[in-house]
Amino acid sequence: AMRAGDRRLLIINSYNEAAPWSQELITPVALRIAQTDGVHADIVHMNATFIRNDSSFRQVENGVFQRYENSKPDYLVLIGNMSFTLRDRIVREWGDIPMVLISKIRGVGPLDFYFTGETPDITDVPLTPLTDLRERYNFTLVEVPDLYGQSIDMMVSMLPRMRKLVFMADEFYLNRYLNGLIGRYMAEKYPDFEYEWLVGNERNGDRMQEYLNDNDPSVGLLLSTWFYERMSVHGFPMLISGDARMISAAKRPVFSLRSAYLRNGITGGYFPDPKQTRQAVMDAVTKMLDGVSMRDVPFAYATESYPIVNYTQLIQDRMPVDVCPEGTVFVNKPKTFWQQYSWYIIVGLVVFAATVVIAVLSWVFQRKKIALFMAHKKLVENMPIGYSQASVRYGADGRVADIEYHSGNEAFAALVRENAAPDFS
Repeated sequence: AMRAGDRRLLIINSYNEAAPWSQELITPVALRIAQTDGVHADIVHMNATFIRNDSSFRQVENGVFQRYENSKPDYLVLIGNMSFTLRDRIVREWGDIPMVLISKIRGVGPLDFYFTGETPDITDVPLTPLTDLRERYNFTLVEVPDLYGQSIDMMVSMLPRMRKLVFMADEFYLNRYLNGLIGRYMAEKYPDFEYEWLVGNERNGDRMQEYLNDNDPSVGLLLSTWFYERMSVHGFPMLISGDARMISAAKRPVFSLRSAYLRNGITGGYFPDPKQTRQAVMDAVTKMLDGVSMRDVPFAYATESYPIVNYTQLIQDRMPVDVCPEGTVFVNKPKTFWQQYSWYIIVGLVVFAATVVIAVLSWVFQRKKIALFMAHKKLVENMPIGYSQASVRYGADGRVADIEYHSGNEAFAALVRENAAPDFS
């Protein structure tokens, strides 16, 4: 429960709660807030898949602001470019609130740019660069782009018999935008290839499954997102999100623009460095909580990226490792013998080395001890005075009865010889 003086950070997610890539961003922010005293995190999902017109958008917009009418947030994390369409109302109702925007594109379009729908092509819609809005809104950007060009090049390299690209994506605005960009990229760089946008909807569920079960080597499959709306038996719209799970049983390699699908059976793709993304988000949120103006925080662009391949899926797809591009990062790759037992090997070597060192030191010590003993013996042997060791036996009257000499030096032996009694036998 919030106490007086506590602050609230609100996460507004453009996507739906089932989207794994948005959860990858929400989870670290929520954990960061959980470790901060006096700050609480709330999450609201805009469920953009359901937003197909101005009326449905206004309904969602009003729902967000009505929910927090009496509990205005102090900080905002906006996931997805669509959430930034609320910016003017945010300023009007919540003031110059600091915001961290996590977006795949660097510009914002008009409201209808964000509506879900199969048509029209929205790549020609003019976008306002986010850099032009810095003075008007207290925000900074963390960029997490869809690297469609690098991913397609990766597919062409790994699938040498590929002659057709099928872009499997739903009607979400980002996919409508990507469809246009990918179509142009294919026409310019691979003019001899066919290109198809397999639209994610109820009608094409069977078509998707046909592609997944067909191992035609001339076709390459690139997945973005696959969520669509369907009416339930009760007459209410429901979100269908399970179709993409069929990928794990596919009889062919499937590539994706979302690294989150690596755990759902895709072979791989070309992605921004997830560590850089998480660090950029955490740095921005930390500065926001510390009271830094977001206008003064530079935009964090994705500068590190590389191909990532699910090793287990690669082997299951019967593809050799050497077809992967240079610099590929493998996930789910079995550990080598050294990786599995390196700690035991290092400890064993340390123990062995210590044993050898102790043995050598012991040998050196013994040698020194023997050398000292011999030097002492030689010194005693050559002393000019007599030296001897003997056992004395006493009689019953307490007097010396016998002396048995065990050893003596040369001076003692000479003394004995000189004082020996004459032999008269």
